[in-house]
Amino acid sequence: MKFKGLIFACALALGMTSAYAFEKTLLFHYGHNELHGGVAIANESANVDVYGGAQVTAYDQAVIRAYENSVVEAQENVVVYAYAKSKVRATDNVRIYAKNSSDIDASGSTWVEASDTATVTGHGNCRITASDRAFVKAYDDCEVLASGNAKIEAYGNAKIVARENVTVTASNSATVKCYDNAVVNASDNVIVENYGDSKVVASAPSVKVIKHAKIDIVRDGELNKRPGFLEKKDYLPTAQP
Repeated sequence: MKFKGLIFACALALGMTSAYAFEKTLLFHYGHNELHGGVAIANESANVDVYGGAQVTAYDQAVIRAYENSVVEAQENVVVYAYAKSKVRATDNVRIYAKNSSDIDASGSTWVEASDTATVTGHGNCRITASDRAFVKAYDDCEVLASGNAKIEAYGNAKIVARENVTVTASNSATVKCYDNAVVNASDNVIVENYGDSKVVASAPSVKVIKHAKIDIVRDGELNKRPGFLEKKDYLPTAQP
């Protein structure tokens, strides 16, 4: 009898522990909610503000705003606003707006807009826009549009468009278009299209640089117009090694 009683007590304790753990994983389906620490699942049309190191897994059409040191795993069509030092891991068609010092790991067809000092690592077919002092590592077939003082590392077949004061370090078979005062450090089989005052440093003979010069073009039918047409400028390739 004592043995049976012990088994019953252990089973009861295990059941209580399981119930306690289940209670700690909150479930949000709809409406606006706040989570301060703990673990939660958000799906359907839930709108959740996450604080204090809380962990959220989000699906469907959920909208998540992550603050402080919170952690988010997002899938499907979720929208995430990442602030402070939050961390987000996203796949599928997730859209992310990353600010402050947030850290993003994106794959699939995820779309990311990164600013401030946010860090993004992109895989698959991600589309990323980076501004301010954001830092991006782009792999596979990612596409990045960068401006401001952003820093980009491009690998695989990544495609980069760099403007203003962006610095790009490209390797493997990445392709880069650089404008304004952008600087590109290229190696391996990288292809760089160089416009305006941008600079290219090629560290391997296999790097292909296409230089585009800024020239004035007179188009048919414009010869009798006022001289203002000379203000139109196009970029045309002048050399291709």
